[in-house]
This record gives sequence, C-alpha cells and structure tokens, in this order.
Amino acid sequence: MKIKIVRHVVSLCWVTMVVLLLTGCNPAAGATEYEVIYPSGYSRDSYAYDEKSPIEGSSCYLQWEKADDYEKTYDRYTYPG
Repeated sequence: MKIKIVRHVVSLCWVTMVVLLLTGCNPAAGATEYEVIYPSGYSRDSYAYDEKSPIEGSSCYLQWEKADDYEKTYDRYTYPG
C-alpha cells in the first residue's frame, strides 16, 4: 500500500515538473537583441531592412542587396515574425 502511494507521488512530481518545463519554453529565451540609435534619431534593429542606411557623420550610405543564393540559405523559421 505504501509503495503504491509513493509511486503515485513520484509520478505526480514528474508530471508536474514536465508540465512546468514545457510551459516555461520561450523560443526567444536567451536571445539578445540590440537597437542602434544614432544621434540624428535614426535607428536600426534586426528587423529594419532599409535599402540604404546612413552613416552618421558622413554623406555616405550603406546599401544592402540579396545574395544570389539567399533563398537556398535563408531559414524562415529561425527568425520570429
């Protein structure tokens, strides 16, 4: 009789622990995201995809374009959104 009670208590503890661990899962946990705010007020973050980004203190811009193999290497499930 005591062994049955102990087994039920241990089983209940395991189930509770698994449920708590699963509900605590956060895909973004441990990730750090930075936003760069320039003195002019312009800001950049990981979601900003402007064709041209100004370089503070100069009249130059950074320009981006897709690589030829972008579709092969891009994993849409890696990024939230």
